[in-house]
Amino acid sequence: IESSSKDYSSYLKRGNCYFELKKYEEAIKDFNKSIESSSKDYSSYFKRGNCYFELEKYEEAIKDFTQAIILDPKKEESFSLRGFSKSHLGFYKDAIKDLNRAFDLIFTEDENAYQTELFVVKGLSVNYRFKNRKYHEKLFLYRANSFFNLAKYSKALCDYKRLILFDRNNEFYRKRSKVVTM
Repeated sequence: IESSSKDYSSYLKRGNCYFELKKYEEAIKDFNKSIESSSKDYSSYFKRGNCYFELEKYEEAIKDFTQAIILDPKKEESFSLRGFSKSHLGFYKDAIKDLNRAFDLIFTEDENAYQTELFVVKGLSVNYRFKNRKYHEKLFLYRANSFFNLAKYSKALCDYKRLILFDRNNEFYRKRSKVVTM
């Protein structure tokens, strides 16, 4: 890489390899070099933010996801991960804003990117479109927990009910929705 030190993509690619190997500190070093070479690259900030998130350095993650959003405000992943980070720090109102923005971006994307599933629960049928089912489940969970922590129980309950649609056997979702309705 040293011979092409001006080529940010080499550092980005190696950083991605370190990230996949869960060597986050090494990945951060490469993403830093990638950013030094090209400060306008969305991916370098986003990936470095992911590393900070995995290392539970949420303040640093928020800074990188914010820069990624400035560079490409149409990527819902940046909003969702920034929202997750804010939730971990107890900034629930701001987390909800970011998670709502992520949902807005998800549902304005190309319709063909989604797998539609029909859920029927107690006579209620609901269509949900999924690009990545586990990812969407995580979005609902973080938003539900943020609502819960703000004592906005009716909104939390709506998201917990959605989560039960994702996984009817998940005891946490069922117990949390019962607590909210008490």
